Amino acid sequence: MTSKHKISFSQFAFFLCAAVFATGCHKKDSLGENICPSSAFKFTTPFAISSTTVDPSVGKLNIIAAFNEPVEWILTIKGDHSQAVKTFSATTDSLNVDFYGNSSSEHFFQAEPCTVVLELGCGLGSTTLHYTYSKKPAMKNIDFGTMIIDFDSPSTYSILGGWGNDLVKQIVRTASVVNDTSAQGGKAMLYYGAVIDSLANPVAKLWYYGGFSSGIIAQLNILKNAGVTDPSRIYLNMYIRGYNSTHPNTQLQLSLEGQMVNLESGPVMESKNNNISVDWDGWRMVSIKFSEFVNLHPFTTTAGIGSLGMGLGAGPEQNSKSKLLLDFVVLTVDAPYKEIVKRNY
Repeated sequence: MTSKHKISFSQFAFFLCAAVFATGCHKKDSLGENICPSSAFKFTTPFAISSTTVDPSVGKLNIIAAFNEPVEWILTIKGDHSQAVKTFSATTDSLNVDFYGNSSSEHFFQAEPCTVVLELGCGLGSTTLHYTYSKKPAMKNIDFGTMIIDFDSPSTYSILGGWGNDLVKQIVRTASVVNDTSAQGGKAMLYYGAVIDSLANPVAKLWYYGGFSSGIIAQLNILKNAGVTDPSRIYLNMYIRGYNSTHPNTQLQLSLEGQMVNLESGPVMESKNNNISVDWDGWRMVSIKFSEFVNLHPFTTTAGIGSLGMGLGAGPEQNSKSKLLLDFVVLTVDAPYKEIVKRNY
């Protein structure tokens, strides 16, 4: 009589795995190319910069390196004092970067020492170099916008001349350039107005203290040449420092003013207005679309705009003293400045 032996499933699985163990039961197959270089990876061109002292008004910083295999890399440029940062990244077998001084952060590179770091992926380490800007870089890329005024150059101070032309008795006005800097660095403009009997005793309240205009035809022509005349695409950006805790109801009263054809005919377009209530303390970036400037009628093109008016006033209530700092007035296209700088140009 033949006997029958039963084998449980667990026993069968054990014998099966034991039988094939020696033939590679645990072998792992590659699912693609390795993401890291081989052990033979090396630099074929050393990491280098074109100069250790850069004058950004006449030149750029060129940064190079090359490898015998593609590798993931991150290139970071930092201003040692300004906190400005610019980053580039890719996976290639070389890099050749021309850097003109544009920052990827809201902080700006200044005349300062800077650090350049090349970091390689896969734990291959990093290399650091240093250079110095002899001057503050200007914006070289239209994608970052076109500057109206930043109060850092003496040639811009002449526009402040109209501030005191209509002085009224018992009104003190100040429009002066000071060193209380925004993230943009350099200098800023102080606006201060007060109605006084004596310096310590305010006696009346006003809606408006005074202001000045800055011509923007050249900046609008730059945008026009780039195909941009639609007011809904153009943003006016500026840093404003508020003193709300000590100077409440301060307003920056802005206007887009028409080009003057002659004294008899006046501007070719009416003034468009937008008032900013500076109800905060400290620095803040403010951005406004041109299409948000309104008076009686909306406008559909930038043709006819000649200048930007920037006045110190009060609102939503009158006051006896207003104060703010203004810096870095710049036009951008299709996005506010703080969004523009997040992009990796």
